[in-house]
Amino acid sequence: MRQFFNCLDERSRCCFLIIDEIYVAVGIKSYGGKTVGKAVNKEVGDKLASTVMCFMIKTLIGGKSYVSHLLTVHDVTALFMYEETCRLLEAINLCGGSVIAIITDNLRLNQKFRMMFNLPVSSPWKASSPIIRDIPLYLFTDPSHLLKSIWSNWLSEKHKLLDFYVSTDMTEIHSASFSHVETLYKSEKDSLIWMSPLSISQIA
Repeated sequence: MRQFFNCLDERSRCCFLIIDEIYVAVGIKSYGGKTVGKAVNKEVGDKLASTVMCFMIKTLIGGKSYVSHLLTVHDVTALFMYEETCRLLEAINLCGGSVIAIITDNLRLNQKFRMMFNLPVSSPWKASSPIIRDIPLYLFTDPSHLLKSIWSNWLSEKHKLLDFYVSTDMTEIHSASFSHVETLYKSEKDSLIWMSPLSISQIA
């Protein structure tokens, strides 16, 4: 990691920390004389890993990315995730980097993880860095997962209606009906030319 930051100029050392989970097949494997597959989070005992937690460093102004480490875990908790993140933030700081934001998806685990930073009610996306208290640390949900959550909420809502604000003072509310999406799909499903990339799996 130190070598990675040594190759960057001062501006590039400001970075994002991206955390994601990848589901894997449960099992023990041997690579180069090393056995992998056991969960590293001690609270689950000797259970095998079902997920790999990935920590990636991405520079603020673009350029190279760096996967700092991969953790094989099982039923990971927000506390374990928070402690590992704090260790990594400290290591990045010692290597000359500065994390200004953490990006995760919107899973319940990550929602609990973000709450461990004692976020203020007035700005629930901005915390103090647990390493250097006077430096702000922003907590974001990546756009693709945020859009996926909106789509899922739209489908699961009883009447398939979502309300949204269209004014900055949050006084004017409009509603989006999923029936309009269904109507669009039905109107062009038998046509050679489509106005949208919708498929039956997306509206079912």
